[in-house]
Amino acid sequence: MRRARAATVAGQGSWIRRGAIALVVAGAVGFAAGTPAEARSVKLSNSAILRAGVMRAEDVPTTWGSKKQSSTASVYTGLSPCRQINTAETAANRRVPRARSAQFDDPQSAGTTLADDTVYAFPSASAAGRYLAAYQASSAAPCLQTVLAKAVGSAGTATVVPLTAQLQGLGDANAGYEGTIQGTNHQGQAIALVADLVTVRVGRAVVTFEFLNANVQIPQGPGIVDAVVRRLQSP
Repeated sequence: MRRARAATVAGQGSWIRRGAIALVVAGAVGFAAGTPAEARSVKLSNSAILRAGVMRAEDVPTTWGSKKQSSTASVYTGLSPCRQINTAETAANRRVPRARSAQFDDPQSAGTTLADDTVYAFPSASAAGRYLAAYQASSAAPCLQTVLAKAVGSAGTATVVPLTAQLQGLGDANAGYEGTIQGTNHQGQAIALVADLVTVRVGRAVVTFEFLNANVQIPQGPGIVDAVVRRLQSP
């Protein structure tokens, strides 16, 4: 599976921001809504937001490993459906304090089970909301579909659908999408990768989680997201 094109693409960084075709997984398990805490979150310092929002080793299974999260050029540049997201990402990366977690992975998965996040400390809740709006827009799903299709190329097929009911009550606002990649490895065996992205606003903080898993939605996803969001809500 490590030689499969779909798996190879997944290992090159993050599909949305920095190249893991990795997003957050909700699935039937769903995410815990937590307690609205916008006023408390707005008052946090930038450094407190970044510390609370970064995914930690304690958030993932103890058997998982980690490495530095890759940072590559935007995957949105030059893609027509991605103009709104690309504009929001470019502005945030230039002006807004941010921190990236390590990229965590299950060593038993041959590189197909991955988790990471990025947290931004915007100057206000309204500024954070404007950034999130790019992922809530009607152009977001076509953008992400275009990014996945370009990454997979002729080696398989990719589809993206919004996550809606599973995210109700998560943070102060959110947006999420699930991608499914179908392909074959060099032995002609069918493989599938499930990738989800969830972006959550808590006060003036925004966290984007990215996860990847083989065949099914990553079961650890909801617990990881809940742990990070709760830290931001109750620092």
